[in-house]
Amino acid sequence: MEITDLSEKSQDVPEFRPGVVSIMIPTYNQAMYIGDTIRSALGQTYGELEILVADDASTDDTRDIVAGFSDPRVKYFRNERNIGRVRNYHKALYEYATGTWAVNLDGDDYYIYPRFLEDSLTALSENPGAILAFSEYARLDNGVCADEAIADLGSGRVTVLDGNEFFFSMPSNPVRLRHMTTIYDRREAMRIGFYTKDIISSDYESLYRLILNGKVVHLDRIIGVWRRHGDNLSTNLDVAGWINNLELFSSVRDYAKQVLPDRSKNRLPGWFRRNSVNYARRMVMRALGRLDQKLLFSVLGRIWKRDAIIFLLTIFSPTTTLVMAKKSMARIWHKLASGKQS
Repeated sequence: MEITDLSEKSQDVPEFRPGVVSIMIPTYNQAMYIGDTIRSALGQTYGELEILVADDASTDDTRDIVAGFSDPRVKYFRNERNIGRVRNYHKALYEYATGTWAVNLDGDDYYIYPRFLEDSLTALSENPGAILAFSEYARLDNGVCADEAIADLGSGRVTVLDGNEFFFSMPSNPVRLRHMTTIYDRREAMRIGFYTKDIISSDYESLYRLILNGKVVHLDRIIGVWRRHGDNLSTNLDVAGWINNLELFSSVRDYAKQVLPDRSKNRLPGWFRRNSVNYARRMVMRALGRLDQKLLFSVLGRIWKRDAIIFLLTIFSPTTTLVMAKKSMARIWHKLASGKQS
């Protein structure tokens, strides 16, 4: 393992080594998971790779655990001070990575399919001009064995998609981009400014912009596990952070206005509305699921303050009304059951 402290150092001229894949592993206080993550990356059959652990000033045993790996492809970088998740992503891509292709593997996730990189690069080479290749993942609670929980990894079928049509099929398309399963053109990602929005879904904001006017490849294969546990940022309900995350759609929309051909731009208002309402509805449903009236009003109030039109479309949609009615009935039933027991 190579250890480097580059918290204040900047790479003036980016390096792009042909054929090399940069597996970026951003981490913060994930010592109990990071070993599994690194081992899964080392288990990939594709040999031309570098494994870059970007430690955002962890206070646990992360450094010692990484130091236990002797493979020279594993490189460790530590920030002198905590700079936050998105800036750490950005630093790994722009300053540490040297490959022509890049993929992000958070420090608590892991691969279960050894040919993920090899199959992805084969599909990309067979489809010149494709900007990225993406696969599927499984969400498993921490401690659940992937071999026992996942019976079928998928067919492996390769499908080439028009980036714009795929973009406009969101959110109804069941095939979805996943950050940890996406290997992308690093040079192009840097050109359009990956990981610059400091929001929860900075990854998707970057990927959605990348696919515009391009060609993407989908592989029907579960290649890794997104480990679900109490410390996941995307499972915690930080109301302000989640509602501010609606910026994902306005940011992508505004970028798309600049780069899409004129014939496609009239589809952007519908795309923005559908995706924003779908996201806001999910936040309302999560608040309802907590059976916390104060939390629900906080979510609704923040959506209203951010975008009154999206608020109204969310609240008065038939889907939202039906789910809210079911949740309310469940709450009433829960109270009645609790009263009988007491």
